[in-house]
Amino acid sequence: MAGGAVLVTSGCNAPLSALDPLGPSAAEIGLLGRVMLAVMLTIWIGMVLLVLAVMSPRGRFGRVSLKTWLIGGGLVLPLAVMIPLFIWSVVLTGRLLPDGTEPTRIEVEGSMWAWTFTYPEVPGAASQGTLFLPAGQPVRLEITARDVIHSFWAPRLAGKMDAIPGHVNETLIQADNPGVIEGQCSEYCGQGHQLMRFVVDVRTPEDYTAALTALAEGRAPEPAPEWVPPSAVGAAAPSPPLPMPEAGGPIGGAPETAPGPDPMPPALPPSAQGEGSPAPPPEDIPTTIPRDSAP
Repeated sequence: MAGGAVLVTSGCNAPLSALDPLGPSAAEIGLLGRVMLAVMLTIWIGMVLLVLAVMSPRGRFGRVSLKTWLIGGGLVLPLAVMIPLFIWSVVLTGRLLPDGTEPTRIEVEGSMWAWTFTYPEVPGAASQGTLFLPAGQPVRLEITARDVIHSFWAPRLAGKMDAIPGHVNETLIQADNPGVIEGQCSEYCGQGHQLMRFVVDVRTPEDYTAALTALAEGRAPEPAPEWVPPSAVGAAAPSPPLPMPEAGGPIGGAPETAPGPDPMPPALPPSAQGEGSPAPPPEDIPTTIPRDSAP
């Protein structure tokens, strides 16, 4: 049992783990998921016990009419489970809405195979592969796609949201503390799907404003002092963060590709070779022996 617990909890601090929320949306969604799991397990155990009781020779469930089974098992039990969960989901949706604070707007566009983030509050500010967020403030993401359907997913902040061409989906997120986490496209979108990752760089409001100002001026933002490698916790071999293109550079460029083989080093001249290196063949040695010079 201890080994099973270790196996289950080993993924809690993984880069794309939803079990370690960093914002209220992810925390509420995680709590709802755990409650639903507990309800499903309770129903499953109850059904197993009910089947065993029916199959028991001493059981009296065989005397219950079919109408009672249909009403109790097909109507009363589902309503008793679904109504509380529905009410909770409605209340949860209300909790995720901003409370008197106008959220920051950020436009998100997915394309094969990159994410582009535009910050309308600062004209000219845009980034690719890195989403900048202010810590402790609600943010409204307006998500769309340029070509095919993608899905925006930062599991430690919120659930998945589809990016559909010609349509804008909105979702509210909030990161409580500065730091860096990872995200991924969760909708298969072609052969470069595995490359469609992004980094969420959460900064203090002052550092967030400075980063957007740098982007608008065509400069790369300075690394935040709170920057932590996203895979440094709970990973045997931390992976480096995704590279962010230079600010002001082309947006929506070609996806990253695997590096090719190293080029062959240039040949050294004879004077630079060591004593142990073979000497080059002399150029004046004839390849054949003339007949008149033969013995």
